[in-house]
Amino acid sequence: MAFGPCAPPRCSAGAAVAAVVTGLVLAAATGLGGLALTVRRIVLRRAAWPAALLTLVVCVAVVVATWAGHQLVTGV
Repeated sequence: MAFGPCAPPRCSAGAAVAAVVTGLVLAAATGLGGLALTVRRIVLRRAAWPAALLTLVVCVAVVVATWAGHQLVTGV
């Protein structure tokens, strides 16, 4: 694997790919949703920074969860 050795008893390449792809799709969806919400708040002349900050926090949480899922399925 590109990220290091895969311990045979615990490693599942398919599960690792699924975890990473799912995490990236969720992060992208969260980012696009947050972008839409932030732009809408700007257009309505409301404070947009809370929506932008929340989007950033949720995206970081999704990326960390993706990393943890990858670590779990590869055993690395």
